[in-house]
Amino acid sequence: MSPHQQLVPLESHLLQKLLSHKATHKPMVAFSGGVDSFVLLFALIRLRELKLVTDIKAVHVNHGLQADANNWQKYCHQFCNKHNVQLLTNKLNLGESCQSNIEGLAREGRYQFFKSVLQNRQCLLMAHHVDDQAETLLFRLLRGCGISGASAMPEKRELGQGFLLRPFLEVSKNEIKQYAQLMKLKWIEDPSNQSSDFDRNFLRLQILPLLREKWPSCSETFSRFSRLAREQSLLLTEIAQEDYASCEVARGKLCVVKLKLLSPVRCKNLLHFWGNLNGVASPSNKEIEELLKQINSSHHNAIDITFAGCRAKRFANQLMLAAKNQPDAQFDECEWHNILKPIILSNGLKVTALSSNQPGLRFPMNDEKVKVIRRCGGERCLPEYRNKTTELKKIYQELRVPDWERKWLPIIYYNNKIAAVPGVFICQEFVSDGVKTPSLQLLLQGKQE
Repeated sequence: MSPHQQLVPLESHLLQKLLSHKATHKPMVAFSGGVDSFVLLFALIRLRELKLVTDIKAVHVNHGLQADANNWQKYCHQFCNKHNVQLLTNKLNLGESCQSNIEGLAREGRYQFFKSVLQNRQCLLMAHHVDDQAETLLFRLLRGCGISGASAMPEKRELGQGFLLRPFLEVSKNEIKQYAQLMKLKWIEDPSNQSSDFDRNFLRLQILPLLREKWPSCSETFSRFSRLAREQSLLLTEIAQEDYASCEVARGKLCVVKLKLLSPVRCKNLLHFWGNLNGVASPSNKEIEELLKQINSSHHNAIDITFAGCRAKRFANQLMLAAKNQPDAQFDECEWHNILKPIILSNGLKVTALSSNQPGLRFPMNDEKVKVIRRCGGERCLPEYRNKTTELKKIYQELRVPDWERKWLPIIYYNNKIAAVPGVFICQEFVSDGVKTPSLQLLLQGKQE
């Protein structure tokens, strides 16, 4: 009898998923000790016995929230030792002060640990099943998710240096329990799973059983819908990528005129994509609606609203994202004694000069003092792209530097002459080609990011 003929259906399904995702070597299991993860790990051990997978590992997170949490960890250790599986553990100690968001904090802690132990292209297996998918979909819909959120849990996604794989998303809870009983497994029962105080538990314990009484296959239906939603979400992303390439006029900046040519739904799709790509948080539907309204309004030439954890602003017919809190325009003039050592200004901005073999700012000569000074008005200089000296104000206008940035951008002086404005321009007299002698690349970091 071949190894494949010795497998029960659930094991065959697992092997098929591992083979299709090239995850039969060094798979790692998120092992809580509950029936789902117990079945996943035991099925993997069975595959290893038949030499169909190699080098199994398991990871266990002790959240420290239950009186028996340490005993559960010991039991997981005993099981893994018995079956020659290396177990990596981590204790979170979430404490009692975070009860309002205990589920979210526990999840964040788990995934941080998972990321830290995954090696390059290594696979972490999680035992989420079709009923978990239904629960996730209902939970997200009740929170007002869009089509992307309705796609629920993907079968595979990137995680740290490796990837996460959920091979049981087409397997029911009943199938998992039947396998556990067939193999006479003894798993851990977490009493918190029976508490309807948690949102997901309420859906699992109260809502889904009622739905199954009327529609027995509702979990499979919800799962099918999630797969369709995921396909549609991918299609919307492809459309947004095409529109982004068409509307982008500079890095992360969109042309307002071209945005207005898009249909409202297509523009909203693009703004959602743009916010996720360039912001610090995902934009809300309310933010997208308000930004779309201002883009299409003749009364909102000066856009400035909260968006994607930043400020969406309009300047020179361009839509861009700026930090919520701009640096203070007033900062103390200072001398930069060692230009290869970053300097932090009194308004929190950090200026860094990196040695480079590319065109950039030349190194200061021995008799040149380097100073960092704020704009006072009336400054004149000759940037490398011009052939005539002009006012700094006009240079900023020519280079389309937003007016809110002009207030706090530091100016680098060599003795009493403007040498450069970091990220904006370098003056002709102070340009180096970086070939014969190294040049400097100036970087700004701080509140504007």
